[in-house]
Amino acid sequence: MATCIFENEKEQKYKCTYDFIDGKIKVKVFKDLYSDEYKGLGIVNLSCQNEEEYKEKIINIFDADNKIYLKLFHCYISGYNTMYGSFDGYESVTYATSYYIQGKSEDDIYNINDNPRIDAIRIYHPTIQYIYGNPSFELRKSEDEVNIKLKKNIKKDEIIIDSNNIKSVSISDDWSYQINNKLMSIKLTGYAELTLKRKIKLSDSISYIKEFQIYMELLKQKCNLLEKVYLKIKDKYFELKCDEFYSEKENKNIQLSFKDNIDDYLKNCYKNMQIRGNNSVNRNIPYILFGHSRNIEDSYLLYYRFIECFYKKKNYQSNFIFKALNDSKNIYLRNFKEEEIENVVQEIVCLRNQYVHSGYHIKGGNLKVKSKDEKINYNVKVDFDWIYKRTKLLYYIVIDIIYKQILKIDKYNYNKHF
Repeated sequence: MATCIFENEKEQKYKCTYDFIDGKIKVKVFKDLYSDEYKGLGIVNLSCQNEEEYKEKIINIFDADNKIYLKLFHCYISGYNTMYGSFDGYESVTYATSYYIQGKSEDDIYNINDNPRIDAIRIYHPTIQYIYGNPSFELRKSEDEVNIKLKKNIKKDEIIIDSNNIKSVSISDDWSYQINNKLMSIKLTGYAELTLKRKIKLSDSISYIKEFQIYMELLKQKCNLLEKVYLKIKDKYFELKCDEFYSEKENKNIQLSFKDNIDDYLKNCYKNMQIRGNNSVNRNIPYILFGHSRNIEDSYLLYYRFIECFYKKKNYQSNFIFKALNDSKNIYLRNFKEEEIENVVQEIVCLRNQYVHSGYHIKGGNLKVKSKDEKINYNVKVDFDWIYKRTKLLYYIVIDIIYKQILKIDKYNYNKHF
């Protein structure tokens, strides 16, 4: 049976069992009720109602039989059980978390403190392999034989970033293989390693990983299911497990969104589109690319607000929707005649004002469209298709802004629906 140690009680070991369920790990910790040393250490005693026992805990798990060594963070209580009246009476508490790291030995885990500092982040991402291939893999064929060579410690393709605490991004690949008497399998994976200028907390690593996922999404859409992530701590690599990452399955039919140099693209992203910074425009990009479970009214306001923030930073305090329509050359704008543009702009503004000041319900489905100078003054019948058409227009303008004005990429192909 595996054993575990609570981070604040390293002198005391407990027997435990654990299971991996739906991206989470659940660990059941046992304590012998008849032991003289029983003091409730690390084990919640419900009869005491001790508030301290219910706080989140850090638990180290050591399973030598299966060579699994884990450090679990943010563990919360998810179950409790007590057995009395037997020779092996016990009290057990089940903890759960979806946030933990895995090492290669007991010492690896035991020697990491409760708030480790990260030197580098290695992200295994399908788009990296799609672009750079597998430099460590070599295949040679002849009429008489097939030679397969798997190389270790190959030279990495290093991209100097020197921005937003990213020193460089190194591109390489990794492999593993299995052989039995009937089958040989080789798994090849590409990764990008972010080398940091200064160390960061473990909890901060999530934002770095999600930022990289956003850059990859704009590079190759619908391809953001991370294969694995490793953190470099004290010159050793630990696999990170967390359910906070974006998790869209790979669509192998999707091509790259543009044909620019990929190295220059990453430099451009970390310099001009910093998601982790305080830029009010860039902070909304993750919700635009991945937050598609909201209703259409919320999406409408999100896109409107993005456009508003972007153009107000360029000192367009009014009429920025008109400016955005003129700047965007998206093919979707062909649905509107030139003489309709001013009316469309005013409809977009009035619908936004209705949502913000009066709510999402439009009485009788009639929206009053009126400009300040009253040159435009009419009612329009509003239904879902009408709202959808304007929301889609704002969405395409937002995508245009991200590629053309923020990243300076004039020709792109981004077909993901909002």
